[in-house]
Amino acid sequence: GPAGPANFFSKQNPKEQKMIVWLAIAATIVATWADPIVLDDGVLDRRYDGHGGLSAGASSRLLFDYPEPQRSDVLDFLFKPSFGANLHICKVEIGGDVQSTDGSESSHMHTRYDINFERGYEWWLMAEAKKRNPDVLTYALSWGVPGWVGNGSFFSTDNVYYQVAFVRGARDTYNITIDYLGIWNERSWGNPDYVLALRQALDAAGLPTRIVGADGGIPQDQIAALAANQAFSRAEPILGRHYPCASPEPPAFWNLSPKKTFWANEDYSTVADWAGAGCWGRSLNQNYVKLNATSTIAWSTLWSVYETWPYWGNGLMYAFWPSSGYYQVKSPIWTSAHTTQFVEPGWFYLGGSGRGLLPGGGSWVAMVPPEDSQPHSKGPLGATVKEAGKGDFTLVIEKLDGACLRCQVPASRAETLSFALRGNLQQIRALHVWLTNSTHWFIQLPDVLVTSGLFTVVMPADTILTLTTTIGQRKGSASPPPQPAPFPLPYTEHYNTRPAPQPARYHADSSGAFEIFEANATTVTHAHKNVHVGARVSKGKEETVSVSTGESEGVDVNVKNQGGVLRQMQPLYPRGTEWIPDYDPITSLGSVSWADVTAMVDVNILAPAGQVELQDQAILFPDTLSGLHSAANVRDDPISNGAYAGVCVRQRDQWDSGYCLLVGAGLKGVLSAKGWVLQAGSGAGLRVAGSILAHGSLPAGFNLTGWQRLSLGAVGPTLTAGLNGAVLATVNNSQYVSGLVSLRSGYHFAQFDNLHISGQTPPSNTLFDTIYASSCNRRDFTGPVGAAVIASTSFHITSLGRFGATTRTHTLSVVDGTTLKTLATVQAAPSSATDAYGFIYTTLATPLAVLPGQTIFILSDETLGGDVFCDHTSTATARPSIAVDVISVYYYQGTWFRVSPGAIYGPVNALVTVP
Repeated sequence: GPAGPANFFSKQNPKEQKMIVWLAIAATIVATWADPIVLDDGVLDRRYDGHGGLSAGASSRLLFDYPEPQRSDVLDFLFKPSFGANLHICKVEIGGDVQSTDGSESSHMHTRYDINFERGYEWWLMAEAKKRNPDVLTYALSWGVPGWVGNGSFFSTDNVYYQVAFVRGARDTYNITIDYLGIWNERSWGNPDYVLALRQALDAAGLPTRIVGADGGIPQDQIAALAANQAFSRAEPILGRHYPCASPEPPAFWNLSPKKTFWANEDYSTVADWAGAGCWGRSLNQNYVKLNATSTIAWSTLWSVYETWPYWGNGLMYAFWPSSGYYQVKSPIWTSAHTTQFVEPGWFYLGGSGRGLLPGGGSWVAMVPPEDSQPHSKGPLGATVKEAGKGDFTLVIEKLDGACLRCQVPASRAETLSFALRGNLQQIRALHVWLTNSTHWFIQLPDVLVTSGLFTVVMPADTILTLTTTIGQRKGSASPPPQPAPFPLPYTEHYNTRPAPQPARYHADSSGAFEIFEANATTVTHAHKNVHVGARVSKGKEETVSVSTGESEGVDVNVKNQGGVLRQMQPLYPRGTEWIPDYDPITSLGSVSWADVTAMVDVNILAPAGQVELQDQAILFPDTLSGLHSAANVRDDPISNGAYAGVCVRQRDQWDSGYCLLVGAGLKGVLSAKGWVLQAGSGAGLRVAGSILAHGSLPAGFNLTGWQRLSLGAVGPTLTAGLNGAVLATVNNSQYVSGLVSLRSGYHFAQFDNLHISGQTPPSNTLFDTIYASSCNRRDFTGPVGAAVIASTSFHITSLGRFGATTRTHTLSVVDGTTLKTLATVQAAPSSATDAYGFIYTTLATPLAVLPGQTIFILSDETLGGDVFCDHTSTATARPSIAVDVISVYYYQGTWFRVSPGAIYGPVNALVTVP
């Protein structure tokens, strides 16, 4: 990463020393023009409420599985005061067992009577944030709620109870006060009766939690309702907009009584490269300057999600290598620190000219401690932020150019700025200075001298600067994390290492709710025919299972399954209370680079305890309100109308990819009774035309409530599906090349145990260590396509590769991303001899040396009507130990286009050696 202070000031960096001297001299020149920017602590504006991060949509899932001390190090960089991002607000999702962007998060109430405050990881995250900073503010918000709530109605008495239960659980179980509670993420604001009932219930429970009345947008009908109903208006003191950019609220909003606080309560959502850091640092200033937003919250706090999930990299730092413990502290951590390490909630923005936009691009904001604070006795430039009092001051100036996903600005230019301090600030004689730009992150410069309240700063382009009287800030550091390593194979999970109801290690739910469940000893009955003697592992002990090989219905075999299992806990589809339409429950783990793998797992297709009716065509689920569901309340997808469990391989995204073996009853459209299906595409059942690769029936006596051993292997294009040691089908299909392993079921209780995954570990000498090829049907373009990457260390490229068999010669090349000069080329002859991961490599005549910080393009020359190549919906991550910041590129009509972060055309790759 960029050099720290020790390197920055060293004699070995003369250019850097010159920059410091230039800034320091320029900053000591007394202003010579008539109208400096006046900063007066006698004129205060709005209260600063704190900036923060949002853990939601399963964006923090994999951090929970990190080893120590790396997990604690990551949390320190996020929440520890005067260390890293120093986030003031920890906003979390109230899990609802529903899909909420990059997964589903477990509810504290799967059903009306199933209440547990130890599920998931958001409680844990809030507790860890509070452990580091007891003053961290907490904020909770639902994306969706389970289907039992209001019998499918979000704005219901049930949901008032559900929301208050979460807040009480935080207080009573973790001693955490939820400071803020939202309504419904990016959905309807509801109605005054619901909000007033929620306020009354919180008050009755002795909970001081404040309601945030909008989390997405503030529609005109909500403003009208607030204006017409004073009680409703008092119940919603804070409203927010997501990704507000430069769109201010209408005058009617600011005229509401009582006056409203406005937040950008979700923003950023941008890859954590330098452009993302610029987006974030600029938003913290300009959301207040332009919109009066006194809090801005980033989605997401960190990116801890499998590589091919949506919105890759949209976090302040990265931690998606849980099996190795590797993580990356990214530059948005430090553009955050320029505000959060220098002020705290309760400070005030200066009024008058205490904020503004700069003519050359960028902005400034100034803040001081609360009005009633007393002067401290620490002397000039001697107080920490917590000790700061009257006469202390922080000024943040930014000229950051980075484009946000949803908001862009013109490039800035360097500018000389003059300031005049007034009021108590006029006594200041010097200011500490901290700087971040694309090459140097959070470094302290020499103090700026203030003469008669006047000082001048030369502000470079694409830079953020903080000037302050406070002390104690630092660029925190930790021992280097382990180097990233492939997810280990073989991998075995018996679900015994964690207590219920925690999530299983490395498992990421996309729908439903999978968690460790303490199963009682159960008798497993195998009832099937024409299968061979097999074996299953039961809690660490392999036991032989003898079954009939004749025409009988088999024999009962008493195999005790004691201890933990993985259980899908949500019995109801959340119709009407979901955030987006949900698919059937699915949880995934592993590496998107897994190509030739075999996954085996024991499954127990359980019906819910109590009222159950299992039919050949449908399964009815018990409703906690009114007995059995009617047909209208059960989703009409074919698989969801049945009871099933399954295992999948080569799963790329959250649902619709990979190969799945599903076993159960009522798989309508394929079978009229008990059976199995091998399908391509692991989406919502069998509705994708042509997805059925093989299917078959099971005997009438097959025991759906007993344990069965499923297996699914993929070697090249060959798929082999098995049940209890017998082969069900062997088919060839090349639609999916590599991906994760996943477990899935319908919306009913299903259990899984003794997962075992074997196969080939991805090669460790490639430039891109996780690639997934997608939309590989393009042959409509002539020119070079591929990906750009930035080297983080020295390495040599020895070979270049292209994905897929070829019928013509392709020119593969490396281009310098700065000079745009070609560094190396090789002619790749036509071939069908791909490796296990679908690539064909051609050796360079001479290895190409790549230097730290160098941007390179890896390219393949394509031809209109030639070999097919894959679109930039394909994804890739660079091997973290040698390179960062992948982005798809192509060349067209004299211009290089950089398209999508985390994406790749071709795909292309390279074999490398590291000195």
